[in-house]
Amino acid sequence: MIRLRNRWTQILLWAGLAVAAVVVGCYFYQYQRAQLSHAILAKVDRLALNPPNGTTELQWAVYVYWTHNLHCETIPQFYASYWTLLELDKFMDASIAKGPNRKTIDELWDRYAAISDSGRRYRLKYEPWRDSAAESIAAEGIKYADVGSYESFLAYVRSSNSR
Repeated sequence: MIRLRNRWTQILLWAGLAVAAVVVGCYFYQYQRAQLSHAILAKVDRLALNPPNGTTELQWAVYVYWTHNLHCETIPQFYASYWTLLELDKFMDASIAKGPNRKTIDELWDRYAAISDSGRRYRLKYEPWRDSAAESIAAEGIKYADVGSYESFLAYVRSSNSR
Protein backbone atom coordinates (compact mmCIF):
# COMPACT_ATOMS: atom_id res chain seq x y z
CA MET A 1 0.00 0.00 0.00
CA ILE A 2 1.27 3.44 -0.85
CA ARG A 3 1.82 5.61 2.14
CA LEU A 4 1.17 9.29 1.55
CA ARG A 5 3.30 11.53 3.67
CA ASN A 6 1.77 14.84 2.84
CA ARG A 7 -1.49 15.46 4.73
CA TRP A 8 -2.83 17.70 1.93
CA THR A 9 -2.30 14.94 -0.60
CA GLN A 10 -4.37 12.60 1.56
CA ILE A 11 -7.12 15.21 1.92
CA LEU A 12 -7.21 15.86 -1.83
CA LEU A 13 -7.28 12.14 -2.58
CA TRP A 14 -10.22 11.53 -0.23
CA ALA A 15 -12.04 14.61 -1.51
CA GLY A 16 -11.58 13.40 -5.10
CA LEU A 17 -12.90 9.98 -4.21
CA ALA A 18 -15.91 11.53 -2.46
CA VAL A 19 -16.68 13.72 -5.49
CA ALA A 20 -16.36 10.70 -7.80
CA ALA A 21 -18.73 8.71 -5.59
CA VAL A 22 -21.30 11.52 -5.67
CA VAL A 23 -21.07 11.82 -9.46
CA VAL A 24 -21.48 8.06 -9.94
CA GLY A 25 -24.39 8.03 -7.48
CA CYS A 26 -26.15 10.90 -9.27
CA TYR A 27 -25.64 9.24 -12.64
CA PHE A 28 -27.02 5.94 -11.35
CA TYR A 29 -30.01 7.69 -9.76
CA GLN A 30 -30.82 9.58 -12.96
CA TYR A 31 -30.33 6.43 -15.03
CA GLN A 32 -32.83 4.58 -12.81
CA ARG A 33 -35.35 7.41 -13.14
CA ALA A 34 -34.96 7.46 -16.93
CA GLN A 35 -35.41 3.68 -17.13
CA LEU A 36 -38.52 3.83 -14.97
CA SER A 37 -39.94 6.70 -17.04
CA HIS A 38 -39.38 4.70 -20.22
CA ALA A 39 -41.13 1.67 -18.68
CA ILE A 40 -44.10 3.85 -17.72
CA LEU A 41 -44.34 5.19 -21.27
CA ALA A 42 -44.39 1.63 -22.64
CA LYS A 43 -47.25 0.84 -20.25
CA VAL A 44 -49.12 3.98 -21.33
CA ASP A 45 -48.79 2.82 -24.93
CA ARG A 46 -50.03 -0.68 -24.07
CA LEU A 47 -53.28 0.90 -22.85
CA ALA A 48 -54.16 1.40 -26.52
CA LEU A 49 -54.44 -2.37 -26.96
CA ASN A 50 -57.35 -2.66 -24.50
CA PRO A 51 -60.16 -0.26 -25.31
CA PRO A 52 -62.87 -0.23 -22.66
CA ASN A 53 -66.41 -1.32 -23.43
CA GLY A 54 -68.39 1.35 -25.24
CA THR A 55 -65.28 2.95 -26.76
CA THR A 56 -64.10 2.18 -30.27
CA GLU A 57 -60.50 1.11 -30.75
CA LEU A 58 -59.74 4.28 -32.70
CA GLN A 59 -61.45 6.55 -30.17
CA TRP A 60 -59.45 4.89 -27.38
CA ALA A 61 -56.27 5.33 -29.42
CA VAL A 62 -56.95 9.09 -29.35
CA TYR A 63 -56.95 9.15 -25.55
CA VAL A 64 -53.81 7.04 -25.31
CA TYR A 65 -52.03 8.98 -28.09
CA TRP A 66 -52.50 12.26 -26.25
CA THR A 67 -51.47 10.63 -22.96
CA HIS A 68 -48.30 9.38 -24.67
CA ASN A 69 -47.59 12.93 -25.79
CA LEU A 70 -48.31 14.22 -22.29
CA HIS A 71 -45.73 11.83 -20.85
CA CYS A 72 -43.12 12.91 -23.38
CA GLU A 73 -43.88 16.61 -22.86
CA THR A 74 -43.66 16.49 -19.08
CA ILE A 75 -40.42 14.45 -19.10
CA PRO A 76 -41.13 13.02 -15.65
CA GLN A 77 -37.63 11.62 -15.15
CA PHE A 78 -36.41 15.21 -14.79
CA TYR A 79 -39.25 16.58 -12.67
CA ALA A 80 -40.30 13.64 -10.54
CA SER A 81 -38.53 11.84 -7.77
CA TYR A 82 -37.81 8.16 -8.14
CA TRP A 83 -40.56 7.49 -5.59
CA THR A 84 -43.11 9.53 -7.55
CA LEU A 85 -42.24 7.58 -10.69
CA LEU A 86 -42.50 4.32 -8.75
CA GLU A 87 -46.02 5.29 -7.62
CA LEU A 88 -46.96 6.14 -11.20
CA ASP A 89 -45.56 2.79 -12.36
CA LYS A 90 -47.60 0.94 -9.72
CA PHE A 91 -50.70 2.88 -10.78
CA MET A 92 -50.09 1.80 -14.37
CA ASP A 93 -49.71 -1.85 -13.34
CA ALA A 94 -52.95 -1.73 -11.34
CA SER A 95 -54.79 0.04 -14.17
CA ILE A 96 -53.66 -2.49 -16.75
CA ALA A 97 -54.57 -5.38 -14.46
CA LYS A 98 -58.11 -4.19 -13.82
CA GLY A 99 -58.70 -2.96 -17.35
CA PRO A 100 -58.16 0.70 -18.20
CA ASN A 101 -61.01 3.08 -18.87
CA ARG A 102 -61.60 6.79 -19.33
CA LYS A 103 -61.21 7.34 -15.58
CA THR A 104 -57.71 5.82 -15.86
CA ILE A 105 -56.78 8.38 -18.52
CA ASP A 106 -58.21 11.28 -16.50
CA GLU A 107 -56.35 10.16 -13.37
CA LEU A 108 -53.13 9.84 -15.34
CA TRP A 109 -53.55 13.40 -16.58
CA ASP A 110 -54.15 14.52 -12.97
CA ARG A 111 -50.94 12.80 -11.89
CA TYR A 112 -48.85 14.31 -14.69
CA ALA A 113 -50.25 17.75 -13.96
CA ALA A 114 -49.18 17.30 -10.33
CA ILE A 115 -45.65 16.17 -11.31
CA SER A 116 -44.59 19.31 -13.12
CA ASP A 117 -45.62 22.71 -14.33
CA SER A 118 -45.15 21.52 -17.91
CA GLY A 119 -47.66 18.74 -17.19
CA ARG A 120 -50.15 21.28 -15.89
CA ARG A 121 -49.65 23.56 -18.90
CA TYR A 122 -49.93 20.65 -21.33
CA ARG A 123 -53.15 19.57 -19.72
CA LEU A 124 -54.68 23.04 -19.93
CA LYS A 125 -53.75 23.36 -23.58
CA TYR A 126 -54.35 19.88 -24.99
CA GLU A 127 -57.01 18.18 -22.89
CA PRO A 128 -59.79 19.98 -24.82
CA TRP A 129 -58.13 18.94 -28.13
CA ARG A 130 -57.91 15.35 -26.92
CA ASP A 131 -61.58 15.25 -25.98
CA SER A 132 -62.68 16.99 -29.17
CA ALA A 133 -60.68 14.58 -31.34
CA ALA A 134 -62.09 11.57 -29.46
CA GLU A 135 -65.64 12.85 -29.90
CA SER A 136 -65.05 13.52 -33.61
CA ILE A 137 -63.56 10.05 -34.13
CA ALA A 138 -66.55 8.52 -32.35
CA ALA A 139 -68.91 10.43 -34.64
CA GLU A 140 -66.98 10.29 -37.95
CA GLY A 141 -64.79 7.19 -37.64
CA ILE A 142 -62.24 6.88 -40.41
CA LYS A 143 -63.70 9.94 -42.15
CA TYR A 144 -62.15 12.12 -39.42
CA ALA A 145 -59.61 14.50 -40.97
CA ASP A 146 -56.58 13.46 -38.86
CA VAL A 147 -57.44 9.80 -38.44
CA GLY A 148 -54.05 8.81 -39.88
CA SER A 149 -52.16 10.01 -36.81
CA TYR A 150 -54.18 7.77 -34.54
CA GLU A 151 -54.08 4.79 -36.90
CA SER A 152 -50.30 5.14 -37.16
CA PHE A 153 -49.97 5.33 -33.39
CA LEU A 154 -52.10 2.22 -32.97
CA ALA A 155 -50.01 0.37 -35.58
CA TYR A 156 -46.83 1.43 -33.77
CA VAL A 157 -48.15 0.16 -30.42
CA ARG A 158 -49.22 -3.13 -31.97
CA SER A 159 -45.85 -3.69 -33.61
CA SER A 160 -43.97 -2.71 -30.44
CA ASN A 161 -45.94 -5.19 -28.37
CA SER A 162 -45.80 -8.09 -30.83
CA ARG A 163 -42.04 -8.57 -30.40
